[in-house]
Amino acid sequence: GLDATVDDHSLWRGEVERSAGLITALAGAAFLLIAAATAAAIAYATRAGMAAQAAVIETLSLNGASDSAVATLFQKRFGLLAATAGAAGAGLAALMLAVLRLIGGEGGLTPALPLAWVDLLVLIACPLLAGAVAVLAARLTALAKLGQRS
Repeated sequence: GLDATVDDHSLWRGEVERSAGLITALAGAAFLLIAAATAAAIAYATRAGMAAQAAVIETLSLNGASDSAVATLFQKRFGLLAATAGAAGAGLAALMLAVLRLIGGEGGLTPALPLAWVDLLVLIACPLLAGAVAVLAARLTALAKLGQRS
C-alpha cells in the first residue's frame, strides 16, 4: 500500500545536461563578443595610427610602397601587441587556475568543478587568437582607409 516512485536520475540529469549546454553556448557568445570588441578597438587604433602617420604613409606611397605593404606594417604592429597582451592574459589565467587546482587538491576546486592540469593547455590558443583577430582587423581597416585616399 505504499505510493512511491523510483528516481533513476534521468529527470535531473537531463536538466543538468541542458544547463551545461546553455552555459557552453553562453561562453561561446561571450568569446565572440570579446573578439568583436577587440577587433573594434584594433580598428580604431589603426585608424588613429594612420591619421597620426599620414605624412609617412604618403611618403611611402610616393616612393612606390603599395597599399598592401603599408597595411602589412600596421598589421604586424597590432598583431604583435595583441599577441603579447594575449600571452600576458593567458599567463595570469594559468597562474589563477594553478592556484585553484592546488587549493582544491586531487579533485580540483569542487567535485562539481574539477580542474585538471591539462585544462591549462586551452590557454595556449589565447595569444594566437588575439593576434589573429588583431592582424585581420588591422589589415582590413588599413586597406579600407588606404582605399579611401584614391
